[in-house]
Amino acid sequence: MKTDEKIKRSGTENKNNFESVERIIESMLDEGCELDVDESELFEIQSRFCRIFSEPKRLRIMWCLMNVERSVGEIAEQFSLSMSNVSQHLRIMRDLGAVLARRDGRHVYYTLANKKFVLGSALIREGLKDEMSRRRL
Repeated sequence: MKTDEKIKRSGTENKNNFESVERIIESMLDEGCELDVDESELFEIQSRFCRIFSEPKRLRIMWCLMNVERSVGEIAEQFSLSMSNVSQHLRIMRDLGAVLARRDGRHVYYTLANKKFVLGSALIREGLKDEMSRRRL
């Protein structure tokens, strides 16, 4: 199965999660924009974390780790990237808390730290598709 097909299928499987996230967002909007100190700090952390979304390779890596643990070599092969390049992206993602690493002998296996990270990305993706469709009409 092609990567884009897997991504599409994964997005479909998370449709129910979209509804729960939409409810959370609606409740946040109802509360207004008053922030306490902890929330201001959280926006700073979120801003740094979103660097992951600024690189298409990291987005693809994140999606492929959503439901399965993979080694650097497996990820490199899936996306036709060098192991060095994949390792650099995974280091950034690990430093930002997006992925977890597990060493098994000479191999390091990665998994997504929290599936909600992909869900956030999927919501943005769906919003972009909606807007692209609307603009074409």
